[in-house]
Amino acid sequence: MSESTNQNLPSIQPLELDTSDTPNPKFTENTIKSKENKSTVSQAALNLYKCCIGSGILAAPFTFREGGYLLTSFCYFLICILMIYSQLMLLRIVDEINQPNLGFSEITHIILGENYVYLNKLFIIVMQWGCCASYVLFFMEFLEYAIYHHQDVVFSHQLIYLSIAMCIIIPLVFINNMTLFTKFSTIANSLIIVSLIACIVYFNIELVKEVNYNDIPVARFSNLPLVIGVALFSFEAIGTLLDVRKSMQEPVKFPKIMTLVFSGCTMQFWIFGLLGSLSYGDTTNEIILFSLGDGAEAFQILYAIALIITMPLQLLPAFHLIERIRIAKNFTREGTSGYLLRRTILRLLQVLAIAGLAIGIPQFALLISFIGGLCGAVLQFFFPLMFYLKWTWRFKPSELEGQIYISAMILGCILGLVAVADSIYEIATQ
Repeated sequence: MSESTNQNLPSIQPLELDTSDTPNPKFTENTIKSKENKSTVSQAALNLYKCCIGSGILAAPFTFREGGYLLTSFCYFLICILMIYSQLMLLRIVDEINQPNLGFSEITHIILGENYVYLNKLFIIVMQWGCCASYVLFFMEFLEYAIYHHQDVVFSHQLIYLSIAMCIIIPLVFINNMTLFTKFSTIANSLIIVSLIACIVYFNIELVKEVNYNDIPVARFSNLPLVIGVALFSFEAIGTLLDVRKSMQEPVKFPKIMTLVFSGCTMQFWIFGLLGSLSYGDTTNEIILFSLGDGAEAFQILYAIALIITMPLQLLPAFHLIERIRIAKNFTREGTSGYLLRRTILRLLQVLAIAGLAIGIPQFALLISFIGGLCGAVLQFFFPLMFYLKWTWRFKPSELEGQIYISAMILGCILGLVAVADSIYEIATQ
């Protein structure tokens, strides 16, 4: 990107402020309100944490069973380090752009151009679809487990459970405002936390009886791609980082918060996964809630309710992203004849895509490994690497630092490709 190109972008010009001595009362009032609406350090940390803890943690004990406690531990911590390193460099680029309210797509447009914006949105949309498909798959397996006490869902049962799930999802097609669902997000987060605490209690009960050291190998390299994909998927907050940063009263503190939250979440994934696998050994289920003993049905129901409440918060942003793409925007333009019908059709097609993902990849861990390897690696490593290579730096990192960063991002992309390739092979050979 040339220096003249940078100068032609009005979106990154410094803001012009009124320097007169007489304050504008309206401006002052709006500024105070804006500051009041900004999140504190603790609120930003909590928002970031809530975005990281989702359905991925349910598969963490299964990855330890499949990959071995040493290899899986190494993968989780390696991916955490790569992610933090990637996002810290991205934040340095954001600081050089010197425009605090830019999102991921806006930065993509400034540095890489409009074509890459479409690619960026595509992977964000598929990531959202993948999250929704994992919720649908959990719901289907929950019903199978509740009715037949096993998770091997036969195809005829899949269609029945999918029809029930569609009765919940399809009404969301007609909703265009997330405000109502946002109010319920606290309830959903509370239910998830209660369920995870219940898991820890059940782990302790099982560990008191017997610790299944011998059931979990040190390393099982044949399952390394699965571990990588699930670990990449577990950090679901990657698309929301810049939004959390620009919502803060003190954005300068965001790099430290992000580092601490990501490190803390990685420790939580590690402890949760290790304890779960040691508790149940070879019987560890790919959704750990279904490994718990008697009386756990209540917590399975709570988690299912939480995911149903959370689903609109995943689904509606995907709808809106697609409808802002130029072709879709013209197709669903408000005020034109039949635009509501066309918008409904477009959204129903996305619902069918989500249903197709849930049916096509009927294994929970395999689904999130595929989505994590495909979308997680692209958003976490490929785009930050392209930003680094294409941005015209004012204060460029040293040559050594640049080489280390490029190597780290290439490693992250390779790990993602390995997870995707293995997932495709497993899907094709089922």
